[in-house]
Amino acid sequence: MASTEAKSDQDRLAVAPHAKRMRTEAGDHEQLLAQGAEGRVVVTELLGRRVVCKYRFPKAYRHAELDARLNAKRLSQEVRLMLRARQLGIRTPLIYHVDARAHAIYMELLDAAHGWMPVKALLVLFERDALALKSQQRDADQRVGDDSETRSDVDEIGTQLGSLAAVLHAGGIIHGDLTTSNVMVRRRDPTRASGGQSAGQDFEFAMIDFGLSHVCTKQGDEERAVDLYVLERAIESAHNKLAARLGRALMEAYASAWPREDAQRGARVLRRLEDVRMRGRKRDMIG
Repeated sequence: MASTEAKSDQDRLAVAPHAKRMRTEAGDHEQLLAQGAEGRVVVTELLGRRVVCKYRFPKAYRHAELDARLNAKRLSQEVRLMLRARQLGIRTPLIYHVDARAHAIYMELLDAAHGWMPVKALLVLFERDALALKSQQRDADQRVGDDSETRSDVDEIGTQLGSLAAVLHAGGIIHGDLTTSNVMVRRRDPTRASGGQSAGQDFEFAMIDFGLSHVCTKQGDEERAVDLYVLERAIESAHNKLAARLGRALMEAYASAWPREDAQRGARVLRRLEDVRMRGRKRDMIG
């Protein structure tokens, strides 16, 4: 909760530019993480804690009152679905404060200082290590190492990505931007609480960026399949050398992670995914 002083500052700056309000509340300690057409994500400070602040830009081309209502609705939906995902057992950043007037969410920072990195970055490291090992083997004209540990790690990552997607979809949530950049990972510390993960798993995972997420319709196999297709294409484009192994583990886990009473739904989503793939290939050919 923001302090009384911070609230009064917001009141005084109610008609000031959005960025100025944000800098006043954040104490002018912002580090840009990402910026897009809809908003900006920065690392800043809130009550002495380093946090992530995500806020949406006002749109000058829209009527001011309509723009404020749309941003407020999207902010509310993003927060609600992050909390709902957490209730399903999926780790998401803790939400510390929601500033409805500035259309901003202050949340937990999952960074390298705490062992976190995007799954995309970890998979790039795996690909680099595999190439280095092959180069050593070629130079020495013999087998100088074994990549079985990397293969095991890739299998676990694929399995966990599939399980996360299944839990999210079974809970009625479509992520909307399900890529390896929007799932964070860190090596599991045996001294930390497992956070609901099974013993023997080497990694912890967290989902981020629910800005495009929405509640799935009652008959939402198409929406779920498109969500999976986005993840599949992200893997193929960014991690081509690992894509086959990752994809196989991911799809097997997705099918098996659905609740027993709704297991057929997972199978139907995977069948629908085949249709989505065909449409995607057709678009690629036609242009």
